[in-house]
Amino acid sequence: MDSQGENPPGLALGSSLDLPPALGTSAAVSPDNNLTAGVGPTVAGVLAFNCTSAIIFSPAGADLLRKNCRVIHGDVTIGPSNDNSTTQHINLDGVEVIEGSFWNYVVARRDELDDQPYFTLSSSTLTEVKGEVEFGRYPTKLQNLTLPNLKTVNISFEVGWWADDLTYLDVSSLESVSRFVLGAANLTTFRHKSLRNAKTVGLYPTQIDSLDLVSDSRLNLTNVGFQGPFPNLKNINIGFAYAKLCSIDANASLTLGGPSATNMTIGTLSLGGGVSDIKRSTELESISVDKLSLASSISIPHLEVPFDNLRDLTLEQNYETHPVKDITLPPQAVNWTGGFRLRISDAPELNLTSIYRTDDQNNRVQTWYWPTNISSIWISGANISNEFFDPFVAQQNSSLDSIPPPSVLDSFWVLPSANSTGFKCAPFNELSYKGRLPTSKYDFLCSNSTKSSGSAFIRTPSSLHLAGVALGAAMWMA
Repeated sequence: MDSQGENPPGLALGSSLDLPPALGTSAAVSPDNNLTAGVGPTVAGVLAFNCTSAIIFSPAGADLLRKNCRVIHGDVTIGPSNDNSTTQHINLDGVEVIEGSFWNYVVARRDELDDQPYFTLSSSTLTEVKGEVEFGRYPTKLQNLTLPNLKTVNISFEVGWWADDLTYLDVSSLESVSRFVLGAANLTTFRHKSLRNAKTVGLYPTQIDSLDLVSDSRLNLTNVGFQGPFPNLKNINIGFAYAKLCSIDANASLTLGGPSATNMTIGTLSLGGGVSDIKRSTELESISVDKLSLASSISIPHLEVPFDNLRDLTLEQNYETHPVKDITLPPQAVNWTGGFRLRISDAPELNLTSIYRTDDQNNRVQTWYWPTNISSIWISGANISNEFFDPFVAQQNSSLDSIPPPSVLDSFWVLPSANSTGFKCAPFNELSYKGRLPTSKYDFLCSNSTKSSGSAFIRTPSSLHLAGVALGAAMWMA
């Protein structure tokens, strides 16, 4: 083979790429070429690869690469294909490390792939990609991706929603990746154990029926987001050491605590999208959540809060759906630290008339335990009564040196729904006068509620609030 003549069949010179090359760019080569790769000088008539960035155009090109390069010192790009076969298999057995990124070439629209074959891609030897693994951020006809021994991806692993032909994904051994995103809409088979080192994990609509992606107790995450629907996923099981934000928007129940997780801490746990239940794994020893945020789209009629510590409970049902009927706070809520904030907005079906409820055996059981350290109460549009607030009022009336002492609140707003009967603001007005509740008209608002015999609803602002409004008007006029 003459190194000074033409490139050998299936080989053309190439250069390192920062992005997957787009069809028609300078990175594309003649139809006769199967591979664009860095090529070194020949020795005794044998071509020597220097294994820099490569573009694979066909199975034959993949063969050249895998048989000559154990380590790729750059990127590996799949496509565009110069083979018009119906389906082709790209086999990269032999490649162990890609020091750049591993991805499909860029096209702007799905119809640009009309003349491209479907393909499968595999490597049983690849263990590390130091850049990104990215298939499906741009349209691709990838059907099967099998990388069973891939353990580490330094930057991100993303199989995006443009990989809509992908039905099988095997990354069984993947343990470490900074960012993991999976969103192939027709994916039915997903082989994976669990991540041990990650920062961001995102799951978007797929057809998979099980998921243990974030179940390792060593994970310290910045962001976890599951955005459904997941028609075949009935329960989402998550367990990790820490997550700053965990957002579940899915038509499934949620179980907190994976097989190896014993202690969990979550900054904000946000639920929506038809989440039907929150359960706590029996193996979970403790769980602390700073904020639990519940959207209108949840499907939980009887909300049981299963946390050892919670600082903020926010329920905002601002749309036509109002599924929550009652809320249970556990006995340990009495000792929740940090200043509990309760915010409930537009929950006409929610019953907050008592801290007790009658169970299935007709027994009266306590289901709401007031935290003794409260910093804010904001309730609007729920069915409430004075009885529900009795323990809170008693604590606020206790002496300042009592244990626990009265809470220090920065805001207190209570506006009952039309279903509320006989709620009176007098006890709260007295607490405000005593300085045990806020006194500013901006931070204190309480409305009496009554129902007439004709069931017409009358909401009467408290006298303290009216006095504050009058004072504010007088100051404005002055």
